[in-house]
Order: sequence, then structure tokens, then C-alpha cells
Amino acid sequence: MNHTIPELPAFPKRSDDPFAPAPPYPALDPDVPVSRLTMPTGEKIWLITSYELVRQILADPRVSVDRMHPAYPVPLGLPKREIMQEAARRIPAFLGMDPPQHTAHRRLVIPDFTSKRVKEVRARVQEIVDSCLDDLEAAGSPADLVEYLAAPVPTLVVGDVLGIPPEDRSFIASRTKALTVRDGDEAGKRAALQEMNEYLSELVARNEKEPGPGVIGRLIEKYRAAGMYDRRTMMGSVMVILHGGKDGPANTIALGTVALLQDPEQLARLKADPALFPGAVEELLRFFSSSAEGACYRVATADIELGDITIRQGEGLLAFVSAANRDPQAFENPDVIDIDRDARGHVGFGYGVHQCLGQHLTRLQLDVAFSTLFARFPDLRLAVPAEELKYKFDNSTYGIWEVPVAW
Repeated sequence: MNHTIPELPAFPKRSDDPFAPAPPYPALDPDVPVSRLTMPTGEKIWLITSYELVRQILADPRVSVDRMHPAYPVPLGLPKREIMQEAARRIPAFLGMDPPQHTAHRRLVIPDFTSKRVKEVRARVQEIVDSCLDDLEAAGSPADLVEYLAAPVPTLVVGDVLGIPPEDRSFIASRTKALTVRDGDEAGKRAALQEMNEYLSELVARNEKEPGPGVIGRLIEKYRAAGMYDRRTMMGSVMVILHGGKDGPANTIALGTVALLQDPEQLARLKADPALFPGAVEELLRFFSSSAEGACYRVATADIELGDITIRQGEGLLAFVSAANRDPQAFENPDVIDIDRDARGHVGFGYGVHQCLGQHLTRLQLDVAFSTLFARFPDLRLAVPAEELKYKFDNSTYGIWEVPVAW
């Protein structure tokens, strides 16, 4: 059953149709859920695509997220291995730690991201969305939905959550963009990484002396009380929250808006009954899987049996959540967006101990953004044909660079 996927170019596209089935790799066979994949580096890793096996492998304690492991796959869209490992050494983030270290860090961070805590910031998220839509309206029709809504909302929300000064948020956005573009030059990525490190170090130092109103100040106190405080580790925790809180929501707002605008019947139902938006959000998260796709690279720390295939200790693997969320064994007619579908079991936020801690905040932003956008601009439409939109085929997370809209 060792099905071999042909070697891929350094940057494989998903499809000429951005709304086609998510896996960008050729010759994926739904009856072959475990395959071999050649990475751009020439490394061979295991590609796991079925819903059942993706959940199984992500919950398996015999897989590691340790970026320093010599067999950890170099993800598509991230800097080369030496840059990735340099970043892990300089700023050790709990996202790249295994239990029990990961468990200890996550236990300190998670209270700020529970469903109950997130509900408390709904009014503030509504204010941010309203302000962004004010700017969209002031810009005049047509205008770019990404520039005025999809990109700024998550940046402003995560900035508020962390306590990042408003005047610093444009810098954060520019450095993040430089780090996530797949085809960016190595020198540019190194420079962006260095600038981000210097900024975070200064920001954390400020909060050490005088804790601010956001998560950073609270986390410093928690880490100190637990006897775990270290500035570099704190910078890593901030980086996890920062990156995880921006790109996924921004991409899903852009992609979801385009998808809904191309489905007038379902959009009309959502406008008529806004209570349907939370379910529609889950379906869009399933369909686009833009929050976790690049977060599910692993390396086996022991032999693992998947059916009649053995993943050997020290071999890299990719639990491909985009494919799992399009598995027909898990979701009927999976390549169609259906707002009536119960999509709550999707793996768009990953699965297991590393499941995205910001998932409730992402859901809240999407619910408020979509419901407010279509209520305020009921005749919103694309200002250019959908096929002319520029999709993020060159980025580590999938989305759309610009969405010109008119009203």
C-alpha cells in the first residue's frame, strides 16, 4: 500500500480553481489515506489525509512537534530549516514543545482564551468591526475588503488581547507578512525575524517593569508565580498568540465573503436569519481550513502502525487537515459549502493537545464580522470577477491578497 506521490515543485498550487478540493498535491486517492510526499528540500515524509487517521495521529503521544529534531519536516512556506531552528533557539515557543513542557505552558495561557472569557470581549470586537466598516464605507465603492476589514480586524483584536500599543500594530503586520510569504528571499526573512525579535524583547521588558492591560502583563505574573519565568520563553508565547490570532481569521473572512457572495441563495438565508451565522462559520472553517493547515507537521518518536503501514521512529509526517476536512467518509458531499451542515467536528483548528487555543476568539471574530458586514452592506458584491482575484498560493496560510467589493 506504499502509494508514492510524484515529486512536487518547491511551491505546489492547490488548483487553478481556489474553491476546488483543498489538497494541492497531485494524485491523492481517497482510498489511500497514507502516502509518501517529497518535500521541496528532497525529504520524504508521510502524508496522512483521512479524517480518522489525522485525528488519530494528532492525538498520538508518539509524535513530536519539536522543531529542533533533525527529522522535523521543513514546512512549506516557512523559512529554511536553519532559519526555523534559529528562531526556535532564540525564542522557544510552547507551540514547538511536547508534553509535559507544553502542558505546563498551555495551562498558564489557556484561561485567557476560554469560551467564557472570549464572550466578555464580544462588545469590543463589535466596536472594532464597526470601526473597520466605517473606514470601508468612507473609502467609497469599490474598496478592498482585505485592507479595510479582513486584515485589520484580527490585528486589532489580537493587539487588544495582548496589550500591544495601537501605534505598533502596523509594524507587527508588516513583519508578519514578510515572514509568511513563501517565496520571500532568505535575507528578507532573517531581517524580519530579527526585527520582530527585537520588538518583542522590548515589549516584554516594558511589561516586566509595568504590566500593561493585556495578556502579556498577566502572563508575566503567572509565569513568575509558577517559577517558570524567562523573557525568551515569554516572547515565544506572545509570538504563538500573535501569529495564531491574525492570519487564520483574516484569511477566513476574505475567503468566506467571496464564497458567500457567489452563493446568493445561502447568503439570503443568512441575512434573513443571523442566528445561522455561527453554523455557517463552522462550515467555512471546515471548508477552507486556513487556521491549522501549516501547524500539523510532526516527527515520530517511536514506530507507529497505521493499518498495514508503519511509520518508523524518526520519520517526518504531515497530518493534512485540509484533506481530512474534505474526507467524504466524515462529511457528505464535502466539496460543497452547506450552511446547514453540522461541521463542529472539523479539524480546522487541529486536534489533540496542540489544538488551537485561540479557536473561540476566531469564531467570535468571524461571527461578528460576517453578520455585521452583510447587515450593513446588504447589496455587497464583488467589484471584479471572482476568477480575477489573487489567491495566496505564495503564502504559508491560504487566503486572498485583495477582495475589491462594491455596494
